[in-house]
Amino acid sequence: MEPFLGPLNSGPTAQATVSPGQGDTMTEFIFDASNSSDPEDATSLLEVRWDFDSNGIWDTGWTTDKVVSHYFESSGMQHVTVQVRDSDGFTDTAYMQVLVVDAIPEFGDLSIITVLAIMLFMTGLDRKRRHRRTPS
Repeated sequence: MEPFLGPLNSGPTAQATVSPGQGDTMTEFIFDASNSSDPEDATSLLEVRWDFDSNGIWDTGWTTDKVVSHYFESSGMQHVTVQVRDSDGFTDTAYMQVLVVDAIPEFGDLSIITVLAIMLFMTGLDRKRRHRRTPS
C-alpha cells in the first residue's frame, strides 16, 4: 500500500502593476500585486515583498498588503521585483520596469519653463538695447 501524500500544492502566481508607468523623481508610484493568485489560498492570505531596484535585497518585509507606494531618487529605467508567497511557503516572482526622469525644478509658483521663457525674453531685450546704442 502506497502512503497518502495529500493534494499537491501548485504554488502562487505573482502578478503586479504599477501606476503611473512612468514619471519623474517627484512622482509617487503605486505598485499593486492584488491580482496575484493561488489555487489553494485566498488572495488575502498571500504575502508579498518588494525590491524596488531588483538588486536582490528586499526593500520591504513580507506583508499581506498587496499595494505599496514608492518614490525613486534617481532617473532612468528602474527595475522592480515582487515576490509572492503562499501559506505553504511556495513563491513566485514578477518583474516590472518603470521609466523615471529627472523632476523639473519649480521656482515658487513658476515652472522652469516659465523661468526660461522670461530669461529668453530678457536676453532679447538686452540685445535690442545694445544694438540701439550709438558708438561714442
